[in-house]
Formats: sequence, C-alpha cells, structure tokens
Amino acid sequence: MNNIRIPSKSGHFPGLLVVGFLLLIITSFSIFSFGCSSRRSHLSEEDKLRKRLGVKSETKWNDDIKNQIRFYDRSGRLIEEKWLNPKGMAVTGRKLLYDQKTGLLQEIIWLKADYVEKSKYQYSYDKSGNLLNERRFTAYDELIIGIDYVYDGGNLSEEIRYDSRQDIIYQRQYSYQNGRQTELTEYNNKNEASNRHLYEYDESGNKIKELRYDVSGELILTKHFVYTDGLPTEEIQYDKNNEIVNRVIREYDPQGLLLMERWLDSEDNLVFANSYSYEYY
Repeated sequence: MNNIRIPSKSGHFPGLLVVGFLLLIITSFSIFSFGCSSRRSHLSEEDKLRKRLGVKSETKWNDDIKNQIRFYDRSGRLIEEKWLNPKGMAVTGRKLLYDQKTGLLQEIIWLKADYVEKSKYQYSYDKSGNLLNERRFTAYDELIIGIDYVYDGGNLSEEIRYDSRQDIIYQRQYSYQNGRQTELTEYNNKNEASNRHLYEYDESGNKIKELRYDVSGELILTKHFVYTDGLPTEEIQYDKNNEIVNRVIREYDPQGLLLMERWLDSEDNLVFANSYSYEYY
C-alpha cells in the first residue's frame, strides 16, 4: 500500500480562503457529477483501471489526517464511502447497490454516523442502460428531489430537477458536436437562462477549456486543463479579467492512479492538499 503525506500548511492561511476553495471544489464537483449522471450505467475509465489493478479501497488524506475512505468491488465500482472526523471516526457514509444481472446502479443509501439510514437515491433506466430518472427520498420514503433525463441520439439532451411538490427547480440543456459535449445551459424555474458553459477539446477528445457565462452573457470564469500522457495534471482557473484565481496540480503513480492533489492560490501559495493511498485484492 502506498501512503503519501503532505506537510501541514493550513495554519498559514486564513480560514475563509480555505472555505472559499472548498466551495469552488464542491461547486465544480456538483456540476461534473450532474453532467455525468446519464453514464452511471457504464463502467468509467477509472472503474476499468481499478478493475484491472484490483483496487479494493482508496483512502484520502488531508494534512496527515485520514478523512475519506472509498471501497470498490472487483469490477472497480464504488460500493461504499465513508467520511471521517479528525479522530478517524465515521461521521457519515453511503452504500451503493447494483443490479446483479445488469450491473446498473439501483440505489444509494446515505447513512448517519451510527449507520442509521438518513436518505436514499433510487435510479431507473431505459433498455439501452441510459439513466432516465433518479429520486431522492427520506428514510421514511418521502420524496425530496427528483431528476428526469431526456436523450437525443443517445446523448443526454435535457435534465429537469424538481422538488417534493413536483415544482421545477431548474432545467439543463446539453449540446454536442462530433459526439462531445460543447455546451450546457441552465434555466431557472421561470425558464430564464441563468448560466451557460462552453467546452473545448483537443484532438484526442480531452477537455482543455471551459468558459462560464452569467445570466447577462458576461464571461465570469475560464478554466484551462493540462494533460500529461492522457491524464489531467493541471487545472487553472481565471476570473473575468483573465487573472488567475487558483490552480490545481495532480500527480499519479505509474499505473495512472491519483496520488496527490494540491490547491494553490493566485500567487502559487499552497492552500491545502490531498494525498491518496490504495489497498488491493
């Protein structure tokens, strides 16, 4: 098992700066997850890599503190995830359940620290394995949020999220060119465009640029992505004045597993870092 530690730096930076970075990360992750929801039915390239290498678990460390553990089955699929407090005790977690015949994700159960069910997600698919809808329920089977997906030519074209009263929260529309997603536009519950994302790719199909516009059509954020041997090794974020806001540097082992992530501010000061270790079947 490879264990990597990052020297503690968090004491050198204001708490609000760290919180700001975390919010940026959470926002980016939410957008990425949402855009990839329709592909829950297929093994990702990361799943295939874990399957080939026989990865059993992945542990994330921050400033020498273990804060997250993920467990995988022999197919490389995530089956359980735990978030830990600084003492190493689980504060929340989730379990992912798959259909044994199709391999499709059927349910995610979110758990409290004592592993009492907190909420759950349920999924349904079409005959091609495309995700049609997902529903989030309380532990008492009360609907919290629903999401419906619409496809055009095999590509996700529309996504509709609504609340427990079936009122639309927002909608997303996707556009493609040569099989690659080139645009995402989000509409609020009044059907007004609230933000827009444009994507650019290199000849190998790697996303190298993302442009984000606000409701008035003004460019508010630009991201550049750098790849080394096909792996995303650097992400640079610029504000509307084309000044660097932050950078993310990623390092991998020779087999392609993520070993380290470092978040740097506009002056290349380390804000915080995550490192990863693995166990194998």
